[in-house]
Amino acid sequence: MKQIISFIFLLTQRSIAMENSDRNKETPEIDKTILEINVQREREKEEKFVNLIIEIIVSATLREYYEKSDKIPAVQSTRTE
Repeated sequence: MKQIISFIFLLTQRSIAMENSDRNKETPEIDKTILEINVQREREKEEKFVNLIIEIIVSATLREYYEKSDKIPAVQSTRTE
């Protein structure tokens, strides 16, 4: 999953870089800064997306665990007085 996201990210960045270089060949420093900002934003989006997927998986796993644990019969005390 992470590899697919990274691949899409690279394709997007190449496309953005090509568009920027075609439009403004006179401002390479600005283009570089914009590209760095875009790269950082995309990394943050990827990280948030991965964290969301992890949260969903953990939540589903815990829900399944609790549903199964509710079906376990209660242990009765064997103490006699």
